[in-house]
Parts: sequence; C-alpha cells; structure tokens
Amino acid sequence: MSRGIARPLQRSWIARGRAMPLNQHQPCRAAPFAELDAHNQASNALQSQGLSPVQAAGSLMHQIGDQAYLLSSIELFWVCGWMSLFVISIVWLTRKPAPSDHVVAAD
Repeated sequence: MSRGIARPLQRSWIARGRAMPLNQHQPCRAAPFAELDAHNQASNALQSQGLSPVQAAGSLMHQIGDQAYLLSSIELFWVCGWMSLFVISIVWLTRKPAPSDHVVAAD
C-alpha cells in the first residue's frame, strides 16, 4: 500500500522540480542583500552630509549598537512584566497561614 502512495507523491515532486526553472529562485537569493542596499543608502546619505566613509561607517555602527541596546532593554522589560504577572498569580493563589495560638512579641 505504501508503494501506491509513494509513487504518485514521487511523480508530483519530480513534476514540480521540472516545471520550476532554476532562475525563478534568484530573487529569493537576492533578498539577504536588501540590508546591504539600505546600508549603502544610509552611508551615502551621511557622506553627502560631509562625513568621510570611515566616519559614516562608524556613525552607522554606533546607531546599530544603540538600537540593539534599545531592543534588548525592551525584551528585558517584557520578561520582567511576564515574571511579575506570574509571581502575582502565585501569591494570589496561596492560602493564608493558619492562625497561631501563641502570642507574638512585638519588638
């Protein structure tokens, strides 16, 4: 029975591979280079403002570092918020302690 199922699947995969030309995948390979295009545009904009290429690269790296710290702090606040909600729910669900018969001395 598995042969009956496997053969049509194999034929469909082969047909798909033959029907799809290889040059159809080239736009997918070019997608990771979109970040380089944005980097080049930002670098060119900074250089048009009078910065040297080294200064423009340094400025971009500084900005990228600042944004990375901002994103990490946002993630930290999300984690702290979820942990707070978790601890509040645990405290809410705990029972009150049983009353004690002995007297507690005040300091």
